[in-house]
Parts: sequence; structure tokens; C-alpha cells
Amino acid sequence: MVNSEAEYIDGRDINVVVVAAGSGSRYGACRPKQFLPLAGKPVVMRAIDCLRCIFPRANMFIVISEAENDNWKLLCEEYGFESPRVVFGGASRTESVENALEAIKTGDFSDAGVTMIHDGARPIVNGDMCRALYRVVASGKALAAAPGYTPTDSMADSCDVHSALPIDRSKLRCVQTPQTFDTATLLASYSLARAAGEGAMSDDTAVVAKYGKTGVYIVEGDRNNIKITHPADIKIAEILLDSPLPYAAPQ
Repeated sequence: MVNSEAEYIDGRDINVVVVAAGSGSRYGACRPKQFLPLAGKPVVMRAIDCLRCIFPRANMFIVISEAENDNWKLLCEEYGFESPRVVFGGASRTESVENALEAIKTGDFSDAGVTMIHDGARPIVNGDMCRALYRVVASGKALAAAPGYTPTDSMADSCDVHSALPIDRSKLRCVQTPQTFDTATLLASYSLARAAGEGAMSDDTAVVAKYGKTGVYIVEGDRNNIKITHPADIKIAEILLDSPLPYAAPQ
């Protein structure tokens, strides 16, 4: 559960978008990885539980494929789970986030000054990290913030695999979610990207950096904030959930 000594932020000025519309093709399962069981509960539900513990009154959205809507309703019934507001995704992650931002605008949630976007396949969310991200944006220190950590492996430029050159890893960061933004800046950036005919981009910080013309503040990330991508990741996440993590949601 959330550390009782942690700063309490009720979240009324926060929109939290959990993106869970992907097909999970790299995982190779019969259903998208975000709906697979993790220690007795679907992966994405564990992510939502964590975020609800950290920001109890946030405006919460889940983005799912329209084809998974009936399955999601059944899962919520099976687990007695209260679904966030449902938004249907698009053909790419970028389109899925665009649809969520449209729901924020039309639902009068754009007054919430901070918007967080989180991968539904990241089920273990660090509360201290999320509160740090919130403080950076809510205080006006930056318009965009993301968790990141220095890679431990040696890195190389692999544009040409036959003549790869080493890269100084101290200058690189592995970027995670939730990525956190000033809501007005995020909405304007996506609107400009759409008007420019921009296709799918790597993540939300890429959209805001290009079209919002702002740098991204990097908050220290958490290596336990893993993204379920391959079958072994479920086993790793189960081990982490068994650990005494002060920021994990109740079982």
C-alpha cells in the first residue's frame, strides 16, 4: 500500500490516462498482454489500482480497443473492479492518446492542470516517482516531465551493425511512464501534430518536444516500473509484487 508517510495529493487537478489499446503482438499470447493475469488480477487493473492509491481523486481514463470492450466489461464484473472512463483507441498509440485527449476536452476535464499518460502494461508504479513528476509540472518548473534512468548496459550506435560505434551511456536515459504534462501544452501539441499530418510518434514526450517546443524534465525513474513485453516479464513482476514495496497497491 502507499507509504503512510508519503505526501498526500488527492489528484482533483490531475487527468490520468492509462493506455491499454495495444494488441501485444510481441508477447505472443492469445489475448493482449495488459489483460493477462498477474498474481490473480489483470495487469492493467494492477496499474490502475496503483495510480488510484497515489492520486485518489484523479480523473481516470482507460483507453482500450473497441474490440476488447465486451471482454473488459466481463473482466470488471469478474474481479468486482470499477472501470475508469472508457475511451476507444485508434490504429496507433498516438491515435489512442489523441482519442483520450478529445475525451478530456469534450468532457470538461481540460481545467485539470496536469495530465499523466501511463502504459497499461506497466503494473508496478512508484508513488514517490509519480508525486515527483506531478510536483515538477504543477509547480511550473517544467511543462513536461518523464521518469528515466541511466542504462547499465554498454550502448552502441547500431545504424550499421557492421561498424557500430560506442555511445556514452551517461548521456542517455531509458524513458518510462507515466509521462506528465501541463494539460494545455499537451492538448495544443497534439492538435498541432494532427494539423501537420504527423503520423505515429514514439511517445507523448516526442509530440510535446516537437510541437510544444519544450524540453522534457527527467525525474529519476524506477527499474521496478517494468513494461510487460515478453512472457518472462510476468514472472519478474510477480516477484516484485511479492517484495515489500511501499508504493504497490493492495493485493
